[in-house]
Amino acid sequence: MGGMLGGAHIPEQNEKMPDYSMVEIEKLNLQNSKLAENIRPEHMGIIVGAFPYKKQLEEFQRALHYDSLAALYSDPKSVPSFSGFEVERREVLPDGQTMQWYKLDLEKFYKPLMLLTGLRFEAEDPELKPIVFDGLAMPRLLQFRDGQYPKIETELKGIEDTLASVKEAREGQKIPPPNPFKDDKGLSLFGSVNTQEANTGNNGGSNGPGPGPGMPPMRPGSGGPGDAGPGATQGQNNFFVPEYCLLRIIDVTVQPGHTYEYRFKLKMANPNYERKDVVFPNLARDKEIVTADWIPVTERMTVPQELFFYAVDVKKMEPKEKARMTPLKPKQVALQAHRWVDVVPDPSDPKRGYPVGDWLVAERITVYPGEYVTQNPGPEVEVPIWLYPMERFTIASKGRKDTIPVYFGDRNAPTDPVLIDSEWGDKMVYSKLTALDDKERKTATITDTAPQEVLMMSPEGRLVRHDSEADRHDKERETRYKAWKDRIREVREQKPNKPGTAPASPFGGNDRPGGS
Repeated sequence: MGGMLGGAHIPEQNEKMPDYSMVEIEKLNLQNSKLAENIRPEHMGIIVGAFPYKKQLEEFQRALHYDSLAALYSDPKSVPSFSGFEVERREVLPDGQTMQWYKLDLEKFYKPLMLLTGLRFEAEDPELKPIVFDGLAMPRLLQFRDGQYPKIETELKGIEDTLASVKEAREGQKIPPPNPFKDDKGLSLFGSVNTQEANTGNNGGSNGPGPGPGMPPMRPGSGGPGDAGPGATQGQNNFFVPEYCLLRIIDVTVQPGHTYEYRFKLKMANPNYERKDVVFPNLARDKEIVTADWIPVTERMTVPQELFFYAVDVKKMEPKEKARMTPLKPKQVALQAHRWVDVVPDPSDPKRGYPVGDWLVAERITVYPGEYVTQNPGPEVEVPIWLYPMERFTIASKGRKDTIPVYFGDRNAPTDPVLIDSEWGDKMVYSKLTALDDKERKTATITDTAPQEVLMMSPEGRLVRHDSEADRHDKERETRYKAWKDRIREVREQKPNKPGTAPASPFGGNDRPGGS
């Protein structure tokens, strides 16, 4: 992590830079020191669905010849236990053709991130906790900033209806976990947030998830669903099973601008495993059983692009605020660029970099027809970065300037986009009839200007047309631009840590797991 700091930022004069150095973990004395926290930008595709949980339990009930679901749950050997998915993915090409299916190795790419975060995860929405079960929902990694995960689970029809029924059934009924007798102390890719915390000795703090229906797992003799102990069937009228539960798969290998299709098979523990009272020995042979057919995800996932250009001139949009900006020269065009940035190079040492993980905006790029729209190293931009020795965000600086050059191009593209031509519409003057009677004809003179049209060539050789009026009122542009300005203001208005006091936590306070 020491190489990620670089030398461009100079702390404020009243701040004292703490001592920090790289130390072998085996030699670290945690009583007198603490580990540094740094940003790890990652792309994620999150697939969520409503899994027909009750129907799956009823299949188990019929196959194992139990009178009721409550009776099924009273037997620790028969309780269903899910253990994740086999997932396959294929890419959809721009022309609609699809590539071959291939296995998505979730273990290989997600487990290292789980370990890097110290097994710290985002707390589940309290509303969703009764239907987030082990083996069906991958835990979400703890984010550096709150509110980064999209709230999409409760919008699913099956989940929405189930939550309504859960709310109605809470009084006097108990919701069973997927396996109240499960005791897996290993690291599970599909273990719930609460189970992982229980296994790592982390109780989640005051804001973390606490005991609730289905998590952490109950043990034999702890009461069980409907207060029915092992072998008991009483309390069946006081027993509620949610119709659906949450399914969540997280893919950290997605690429910007690509479209994917997914399919999966469900894996669960074999309730007949090593049992001697089965009709056919083969039924007890396999530890896990996997659904025979692939279950397709009904919607495709398109990962948004990371680079956008707009034909807008902020000097004209915000004349007072941008008064210092140089007026355009003849034939010159002003553009605005938005780019998602994982890491920006340190101006003093290109081998080093600042982890960013956010949208950056070049407010005004001026270019002539025939020129590349983007240049390297790029325009000077305000960039919020995490300064881990001070444990707070700051604006990256170069010398006395609180800006650094940022390349607003696609490093994977064969070339940069080119400005082909631009044209301002002529001023139009026309008369509008406002009144007409027998004595007088009244008109009004109206002057208008057509929007600017900009023609660019993409790196792939496609011609892209921009309209200044449409780009100015583009909702995504407005939202990203405002969020970027608000973020810069938020970081600038931070108060530096006072000497001798504990620095602020990157995870939003000491009440979050591992936040300090």
